[in-house]
Amino acid sequence: MGWFETQPMRRFEVAAAPRDAVRFVINQWAPQGFSLEDWDLDSVLTERGPWTGVVLGEGSEGASVAAGALAEAMPWTLALPWTRRQHGRVRIAILARPLDARAPVSELICWHFSGNTGTPWSPATDFAVGVVESLTEPLRAAGLLLTGPARPSSWKTWKTLPTDHPLRPEQWRAIIKESKRRGRQRGNGTQTG
Repeated sequence: MGWFETQPMRRFEVAAAPRDAVRFVINQWAPQGFSLEDWDLDSVLTERGPWTGVVLGEGSEGASVAAGALAEAMPWTLALPWTRRQHGRVRIAILARPLDARAPVSELICWHFSGNTGTPWSPATDFAVGVVESLTEPLRAAGLLLTGPARPSSWKTWKTLPTDHPLRPEQWRAIIKESKRRGRQRGNGTQTG
Protein backbone atom coordinates (compact mmCIF):
# COMPACT_ATOMS: atom_id res chain seq x y z
CA MET A 1 0.00 0.00 0.00
CA GLY A 2 1.44 3.34 -1.01
CA TRP A 3 0.54 6.82 -0.02
CA PHE A 4 -3.06 7.75 0.69
CA GLU A 5 -4.79 8.62 -2.56
CA THR A 6 -7.46 11.27 -2.36
CA GLN A 7 -7.77 11.63 -6.13
CA PRO A 8 -6.41 8.39 -7.59
CA MET A 9 -5.00 8.42 -11.10
CA ARG A 10 -3.65 5.62 -13.24
CA ARG A 11 -1.58 5.99 -16.41
CA PHE A 12 -1.41 3.41 -19.19
CA GLU A 13 0.46 3.33 -22.47
CA VAL A 14 -1.68 1.64 -25.09
CA ALA A 15 -1.32 0.57 -28.72
CA ALA A 16 -4.25 2.65 -29.96
CA ALA A 17 -4.98 6.14 -31.21
CA PRO A 18 -6.17 8.51 -28.43
CA ARG A 19 -9.85 8.54 -29.45
CA ASP A 20 -9.84 4.74 -29.77
CA ALA A 21 -8.29 4.42 -26.31
CA VAL A 22 -10.97 6.66 -24.78
CA ARG A 23 -13.72 4.76 -26.63
CA PHE A 24 -12.30 1.47 -25.29
CA VAL A 25 -12.68 2.71 -21.70
CA ILE A 26 -16.22 3.97 -22.36
CA ASN A 27 -17.20 0.57 -23.78
CA GLN A 28 -15.57 -1.32 -20.90
CA TRP A 29 -17.27 0.71 -18.19
CA ALA A 30 -20.75 1.13 -19.72
CA PRO A 31 -21.91 -2.31 -18.45
CA GLN A 32 -20.82 -1.26 -14.94
CA GLY A 33 -23.21 1.71 -15.01
CA PHE A 34 -20.83 4.44 -16.14
CA SER A 35 -22.18 7.00 -18.57
CA LEU A 36 -20.93 10.18 -20.20
CA GLU A 37 -21.31 13.32 -18.13
CA ASP A 38 -22.73 16.26 -20.07
CA TRP A 39 -19.47 18.21 -19.77
CA ASP A 40 -17.73 19.11 -23.01
CA LEU A 41 -14.23 18.11 -21.92
CA ASP A 42 -13.06 17.04 -25.37
CA SER A 43 -13.42 20.42 -27.06
CA VAL A 44 -11.59 22.18 -24.23
CA LEU A 45 -8.73 19.66 -24.25
CA THR A 46 -8.40 19.81 -28.03
CA GLU A 47 -7.77 23.57 -27.82
CA ARG A 48 -4.89 22.94 -25.41
CA GLY A 49 -2.94 20.40 -27.43
CA PRO A 50 -3.14 16.88 -28.75
CA TRP A 51 -5.42 15.67 -25.94
CA THR A 52 -8.86 14.11 -26.16
CA GLY A 53 -11.10 13.07 -23.31
CA VAL A 54 -14.43 12.62 -21.58
CA VAL A 55 -15.80 12.53 -18.05
CA LEU A 56 -17.64 9.35 -17.07
CA GLY A 57 -19.94 9.19 -14.06
CA GLU A 58 -21.52 6.45 -11.99
CA GLY A 59 -23.52 6.34 -8.78
CA SER A 60 -25.82 8.78 -7.08
CA GLU A 61 -25.30 11.48 -4.46
CA GLY A 62 -28.97 11.14 -3.47
CA ALA A 63 -28.71 7.40 -2.87
CA SER A 64 -25.54 7.94 -0.85
CA VAL A 65 -27.25 10.53 1.36
CA ALA A 66 -30.27 8.24 1.79
CA ALA A 67 -28.04 5.30 2.71
CA GLY A 68 -26.19 7.45 5.25
CA ALA A 69 -29.42 8.61 6.86
CA LEU A 70 -30.74 5.05 6.97
CA ALA A 71 -27.54 3.72 8.51
CA GLU A 72 -27.54 6.47 11.13
CA ALA A 73 -31.19 5.93 12.09
CA MET A 74 -31.13 2.14 11.79
CA PRO A 75 -27.56 0.77 11.93
CA TRP A 76 -28.76 -2.73 11.05
CA THR A 77 -29.37 -1.48 7.48
CA LEU A 78 -25.60 -1.67 6.93
CA ALA A 79 -26.19 -5.41 6.58
CA LEU A 80 -28.21 -4.74 3.41
CA PRO A 81 -26.20 -5.02 0.16
CA TRP A 82 -27.84 -1.89 -1.30
CA THR A 83 -26.68 0.23 1.63
CA ARG A 84 -23.12 -1.11 1.51
CA ARG A 85 -22.83 -0.43 -2.26
CA GLN A 86 -23.57 3.29 -2.01
CA HIS A 87 -20.43 5.31 -2.67
CA GLY A 88 -21.85 8.55 -4.01
CA ARG A 89 -21.37 10.01 -7.46
CA VAL A 90 -18.03 8.97 -8.94
CA ARG A 91 -16.60 11.03 -11.79
CA ILE A 92 -13.54 9.81 -13.64
CA ALA A 93 -11.80 11.82 -16.35
CA ILE A 94 -10.50 9.72 -19.23
CA LEU A 95 -7.77 11.57 -21.14
CA ALA A 96 -5.49 10.42 -23.94
CA ARG A 97 -2.82 11.88 -26.17
CA PRO A 98 -0.56 10.44 -28.85
CA LEU A 99 2.94 9.42 -27.78
CA ASP A 100 4.41 8.50 -31.15
CA ALA A 101 3.61 10.18 -34.46
CA ARG A 102 4.64 7.07 -36.42
CA ALA A 103 2.45 4.52 -34.64
CA PRO A 104 -0.88 4.55 -32.85
CA VAL A 105 0.54 4.64 -29.32
CA SER A 106 -1.19 6.73 -26.68
CA GLU A 107 -0.89 7.79 -23.10
CA LEU A 108 -4.21 6.95 -21.41
CA ILE A 109 -4.96 8.57 -18.07
CA CYS A 110 -7.91 7.70 -15.85
CA TRP A 111 -8.34 10.11 -12.96
CA HIS A 112 -10.94 10.17 -10.20
CA PHE A 113 -10.81 13.91 -9.64
CA SER A 114 -13.94 14.56 -7.57
CA GLY A 115 -12.97 13.70 -4.03
CA ASN A 116 -16.10 14.86 -2.22
CA THR A 117 -18.18 11.71 -2.62
CA GLY A 118 -18.56 8.50 -0.70
CA THR A 119 -19.80 7.06 2.54
CA PRO A 120 -17.76 6.00 5.58
CA TRP A 121 -18.21 2.33 4.72
CA SER A 122 -17.68 2.66 0.97
CA PRO A 123 -15.29 5.46 0.00
CA ALA A 124 -15.60 6.56 -3.61
CA THR A 125 -11.82 6.52 -3.98
CA ASP A 126 -11.65 2.79 -3.20
CA PHE A 127 -14.37 2.13 -5.76
CA ALA A 128 -12.63 4.32 -8.37
CA VAL A 129 -9.25 2.63 -7.89
CA GLY A 130 -10.87 -0.78 -8.37
CA VAL A 131 -12.65 0.31 -11.54
CA VAL A 132 -9.58 1.95 -13.07
CA GLU A 133 -7.24 -0.91 -12.26
CA SER A 134 -9.80 -3.37 -13.67
CA LEU A 135 -8.90 -1.95 -17.11
CA THR A 136 -5.57 -3.79 -17.05
CA GLU A 137 -6.88 -7.22 -18.04
CA PRO A 138 -9.24 -6.08 -20.82
CA LEU A 139 -6.47 -3.90 -22.29
CA ARG A 140 -4.05 -6.82 -22.13
CA ALA A 141 -6.61 -9.25 -23.60
CA ALA A 142 -7.26 -6.87 -26.51
CA GLY A 143 -3.52 -6.63 -27.17
CA LEU A 144 -3.49 -2.91 -26.40
CA LEU A 145 -1.61 -2.71 -23.09
CA LEU A 146 2.00 -1.63 -23.46
CA THR A 147 2.66 -0.45 -19.89
CA GLY A 148 0.66 0.31 -16.79
CA PRO A 149 -1.18 0.91 -14.69
CA ALA A 150 1.31 3.38 -13.24
CA ARG A 151 0.40 5.88 -10.59
CA PRO A 152 2.04 9.04 -9.34
CA SER A 153 4.76 8.36 -6.80
CA SER A 154 3.76 11.25 -4.55
CA TRP A 155 1.82 14.49 -4.31
CA LYS A 156 4.90 16.22 -5.74
CA THR A 157 4.08 14.67 -9.12
CA TRP A 158 1.49 17.37 -9.81
CA LYS A 159 4.06 20.13 -9.23
CA THR A 160 6.57 18.57 -11.65
CA LEU A 161 4.20 18.51 -14.61
CA PRO A 162 4.85 21.06 -17.38
CA THR A 163 2.88 24.26 -16.80
CA ASP A 164 0.65 23.58 -19.83
CA HIS A 165 -0.16 19.96 -18.86
CA PRO A 166 -3.95 19.54 -18.43
CA LEU A 167 -3.57 17.73 -15.10
CA ARG A 168 -1.59 20.53 -13.51
CA PRO A 169 -4.01 21.84 -10.83
CA GLU A 170 -4.38 25.38 -12.17
CA GLN A 171 -4.88 24.04 -15.71
CA TRP A 172 -7.37 21.38 -14.58
CA ARG A 173 -9.52 23.86 -12.66
CA ALA A 174 -9.82 26.06 -15.77
CA ILE A 175 -10.47 23.04 -18.03
CA ILE A 176 -13.24 21.65 -15.83
CA LYS A 177 -14.89 25.04 -15.38
CA GLU A 178 -14.95 25.65 -19.13
CA SER A 179 -16.07 22.10 -20.01
CA LYS A 180 -19.00 22.34 -17.58
CA ARG A 181 -19.96 25.71 -19.06
CA ARG A 182 -19.85 24.37 -22.61
CA GLY A 183 -21.79 21.29 -21.59
CA ARG A 184 -24.53 23.47 -20.08
CA GLN A 185 -24.62 25.62 -23.23
CA ARG A 186 -24.90 22.53 -25.41
CA GLY A 187 -27.66 21.16 -23.19
CA ASN A 188 -29.56 24.45 -23.38
CA GLY A 189 -29.14 24.65 -27.13
CA THR A 190 -27.22 27.93 -26.85
CA GLN A 191 -23.91 26.73 -28.25
CA THR A 192 -22.74 28.60 -31.30
CA GLY A 193 -20.34 27.54 -33.99
